[in-house]
Amino acid sequence: MKNKKILIVHRFFWPDKSSCSSIMKNICSHLASNGYQVEIISSHPSYRQDSHKKKCPNIELLNGFKINRLYLPNESGKLFRRILNAFIIGISLIKKSLLYKPNLIIVTSIPPILGGFFGALSAKITKSKFIYFCMDIHPELGLLSKDYQNSYLYNLLLKLDNWNCNKSDKIIVHSKDMQDTLIHRGKLKNPNIEIINNFINPLQLNTITKLHNQKKNFHKKLKIIYAGNLGRFQYLDKIIDAMALINDHKNIELTFMGEGLMKNILKEKVKKTGANVKFINYLPQNDAQQIISQSDIGIVPLMSNLYKYAYPSKTISYLERGKPIIAIIERESELSIDMLNNEYGFQISQGDSRGLANLLIDLEKDTTWKDKMGNNAYLTYKKKFTPELILGKWNNLIKNLI
Repeated sequence: MKNKKILIVHRFFWPDKSSCSSIMKNICSHLASNGYQVEIISSHPSYRQDSHKKKCPNIELLNGFKINRLYLPNESGKLFRRILNAFIIGISLIKKSLLYKPNLIIVTSIPPILGGFFGALSAKITKSKFIYFCMDIHPELGLLSKDYQNSYLYNLLLKLDNWNCNKSDKIIVHSKDMQDTLIHRGKLKNPNIEIINNFINPLQLNTITKLHNQKKNFHKKLKIIYAGNLGRFQYLDKIIDAMALINDHKNIELTFMGEGLMKNILKEKVKKTGANVKFINYLPQNDAQQIISQSDIGIVPLMSNLYKYAYPSKTISYLERGKPIIAIIERESELSIDMLNNEYGFQISQGDSRGLANLLIDLEKDTTWKDKMGNNAYLTYKKKFTPELILGKWNNLIKNLI
């Protein structure tokens, strides 16, 4: 392994505030600790408006691996900049590959499609192995978000991503739903797909008893938490509608924790409706987990059909804290099926604000669900989502590949 070189590309890397920046840091650290020579190409922090306050060197050694950071302009809401940044990253990848001569190139779907294209191209030029890490499935996700409404553009991007997939030695996705989406395209010659979900580093808790002693909340309120991106894929406005329907139930409280494009719009809606909703800014992982620990239940809302193209990693954050979830998602989704089979949460259909409001009232009145579902949530986390399990899958995959 000492001579095996791995080159990784991910647009947003620690200490940036994207949801996957710390996960990629932990993957790089793990691979380096196992004897691989690891380098990553990323950008200077730019995901959030205040990220530029964190100064980082262009080249940095961290936990046994090397970070190469590019200066890229903030691309929020700017399609041309997103494309330009993807090309800058891609050209940097080709140049680095020729100099570094890696045994393996790993490229995530951030930036989407073009990142995979340059990864496949670089692997072909240098005769390296190539892993295409699809954190999201594009361009289908872009069609859902209406970023790729032009049919010619969408079909071009779909052909390009099929090429990316066919040139990869392994495709990684987060769920069976995502795997099915790629297979149902019908264009993959040899769909060599592996399911490896995300993970979080848990707070130091030794036993399940200690966890539940910590998580018991001696308060009369029903505290609901949403921890994650305040974006356009989560139907967060519909959740506020549900909270507005139960304004007279003052003991039901919802907290939005995070940042995103919709934050100011959501704040304005809360102000107009008088819903019992408060906002907490983005927090580092340990602080965020403490806030989750003080809540009773987590909420996981997804736009219709989004489950086919992405997996809500916030689910793992809730389960690690032993928190049941309310999943606003299709019943046929893998998340919903697993949640209902293992009895750690409740499913609500998208747009059913009245159904969500009624559920919250029931949960406030009868709290017998808390201990059983909390226990089931934590057991599910231990069974499926611990860092040891996930990083072990990464290690076995790479070991077998190179």
